[in-house]
Amino acid sequence: MHKFRPVDLGMHFGPREVVSSSALADRLVKGVGLSPAYARQVMKRAFLEAGLWRSEKLALPRDERLFAQRSFYGSYNFSE
Repeated sequence: MHKFRPVDLGMHFGPREVVSSSALADRLVKGVGLSPAYARQVMKRAFLEAGLWRSEKLALPRDERLFAQRSFYGSYNFSE
């Protein structure tokens, strides 16, 4: 079992980047050294604290979610 280790999700992608949950999990596994299961838990629990937007209603294969900086979500450039 892992001890809780704070991870700043926002630093793992750029201000105008939309990232799938599998790509973000991969970055956490390779960049921070988290296990895949723990990376998924961190994403699920910490996205609000990190100022991120997470897709809720968009149906993607394998229950994927999309993540973006909250300031980018809803902007003109986000919809392009």
